[in-house]
Amino acid sequence: MNNFHAALLLTLAMAGFAIEDAMFKVAAADLPQGTLLTLVGFLGALLLAIVAWRKGERVISPTFFHPIVIIRNLAELAGTACMVMAITTAPLTLATAVAQALPLAVMVGAAIFLGEQIGWRRWIAVCVGFAGVMVILRPGTHGFDIHALWAVGAVIGLAVRDVSTRCIPPHISSSALATWGFTCSGCAGLMIAAAQGQLPMPQGTQWLPILLAVVSGIAAYLALIISSRIGELSAVIPFRYTRLLFAMILAILIFHERPDIWTLVGSAMIVGSGLYALYRERKRMRSMMG
Repeated sequence: MNNFHAALLLTLAMAGFAIEDAMFKVAAADLPQGTLLTLVGFLGALLLAIVAWRKGERVISPTFFHPIVIIRNLAELAGTACMVMAITTAPLTLATAVAQALPLAVMVGAAIFLGEQIGWRRWIAVCVGFAGVMVILRPGTHGFDIHALWAVGAVIGLAVRDVSTRCIPPHISSSALATWGFTCSGCAGLMIAAAQGQLPMPQGTQWLPILLAVVSGIAAYLALIISSRIGELSAVIPFRYTRLLFAMILAILIFHERPDIWTLVGSAMIVGSGLYALYRERKRMRSMMG
């Protein structure tokens, strides 16, 4: 195990995902969300299919119709669509901050549906993290942005995806799952385009942020996979939260956003509770092994 390089790769992956989100928001100034998600989804699926083919892995397979795979892909479709809507309609920092509750939501889902044991300390951490989401959203106040609810929908959808992934048969490759996931994202884009009644194609320089989103997203995904294979999960997983830092930097530099004190406090609550939950899990695993 090489935890240093794994942590570095995971940090780079989070930077890549933050760039992808920022490019989505840039492109959304000229193009509707349906077009963006359709292009990024299908272009990403094509590139990942090529990667899988070069590795000798099958992408077109009857395993696509495995019930758990179908649930995962539908959740991916819903979660990705919600995240794109959140990024393009709400402040980038706000949407990304709410999305950091995903690990806590996955932990709750694993406890409910997979029977994983969660101690009372981690349940408190979950409550604190979700309270942090409420601090950021501030429902019922003048600071409430209804578009931020898309990020809540994204957390729910992506949590179902991640919990389902734990039940995927081992013979189904990660490349195939990722290809299907991007394909579902493209399908979600078509559905949004149908609802919006338009699917205009980019012209000239409008392609630039879209291509940057595809390249950064694919690079981030590959770095994430490599990181998970060469490092200890419990040692490197805290670096996932660097995505929020990168998102804040890009939001300030590109979109001139200024996160308010409530967004910062809520973000600290979410990240802090997530890190504490990871610490408790690591301590539990060590006691079991010892």
